[in-house]
Amino acid sequence: LTTHEEHCRLMVQYLNESFESIIKRLKLQPNNVEETTELQEMLNTIDQQTDPLQLKIDEMKQYFDVLDKFDHRISVEQSNAKWNNVAWPSKITQQCADSANVILAAKEKYLNDMLSEQKRFEESLVVLEKEVETFG
Repeated sequence: LTTHEEHCRLMVQYLNESFESIIKRLKLQPNNVEETTELQEMLNTIDQQTDPLQLKIDEMKQYFDVLDKFDHRISVEQSNAKWNNVAWPSKITQQCADSANVILAAKEKYLNDMLSEQKRFEESLVVLEKEVETFG
């Protein structure tokens, strides 16, 4: 059972590292259109990244169930790590919602910037047209 417990610990560690990597990328604040697009693409494909991890969570829980069946005691830290991994999908779902709001705000900012730039361009075009008329 000690070997089985070690395997559980390694699964917990793998899952935690995998989910931390995903959440870290989801929390990145986009600084430009390209980064905003990358974040949107990540949101669009998040299920492809998390579905295999959900299967691993289910497998991890089965491994821990075996330990429970034999009344094998695990440390509080390992138990907490197990339940933290079980909670990762809901944390990812919440972060996806937060990231979607960040993307929406960024798109609005880019649109406002573009409209301002367009207005400045139109104003400079009017000035240039008046200048050209003075030559004619």
